[in-house]
Amino acid sequence: MTRKHILYTLVTSMAISAVIVIVSLAYSVKTQRAEAHRKSVENSVVETQEEIGYTLKEYNGELAVFRGSSETPFRLLGISVSVMSEYDRSQLKDGIFVPTESELNRLIEDFTP
Repeated sequence: MTRKHILYTLVTSMAISAVIVIVSLAYSVKTQRAEAHRKSVENSVVETQEEIGYTLKEYNGELAVFRGSSETPFRLLGISVSVMSEYDRSQLKDGIFVPTESELNRLIEDFTP
């Protein structure tokens, strides 16, 4: 092969390698942005749910969970408040607010037999 052919082959190989590197980097950046956006959306949903919070209180004689400032129960637990102590009933009449679902679950465990 002549020096000219070797030079063209070398330049072509370098150009193809450069294209492969650029495409790989672009794909990597796109993937990282998509992952960052997905995490951002997940964090936003979690923060929104935590901001809403939950209130455990008495509703028609039984224990109920209210979400946010709703007046309609999110979940009825089927536990009568009449079997609870006077102190527990007074707390539940006013409602006990917790910001997260995990705290709500612990609170429910405290009130269930």
